[in-house]
Amino acid sequence: MKGLRKLLGICALGLCTVAGIASAQSKSAPAFERLKTLVGEWEMKADDGTTSRNTYKLISNGTVLQESISGAGHEDGMVTMYHLDGDSILATHYCSAGNQPRLRAVATLDSDGEITFRLVDVSNRSPDQEGQIHGLVVRFPEENHFTQEWTGEEKNKMTTTIFRWTRKK
Repeated sequence: MKGLRKLLGICALGLCTVAGIASAQSKSAPAFERLKTLVGEWEMKADDGTTSRNTYKLISNGTVLQESISGAGHEDGMVTMYHLDGDSILATHYCSAGNQPRLRAVATLDSDGEITFRLVDVSNRSPDQEGQIHGLVVRFPEENHFTQEWTGEEKNKMTTTIFRWTRKK
């Protein structure tokens, strides 16, 4: 009888742990589902007439959203991977500068329909490297349009670049 109670107690503890993890993930699940609606091809025309492309696809059985940006100075592309991480979303940006900033969603799907990411850390950054990404805000103003505000540091000055994307496919 003692053995059965102990086994039931362990099972109950395990179920509480699993329920706690699912509950924590559910806080960011709606925002991650919104990011998943970006699957497809997007285009942006810069003021100078150049065109950039952004392609989104789901990988790893739908648990990771892969973003691939090319054009306008990034011909060989940059990749950002988004996935749930506990009660948040984690994004790792594989930058053309050769480093990999990791960003965590600090505000997800607020009343303006945006997701805000802030810098966690950077891997592969050399001491003499200038600049790095510090944040990202993704906004969804319309079904076939979205914007990204990338904030970075360059020569000890914070700058923000806004990309306005239009769905192609």
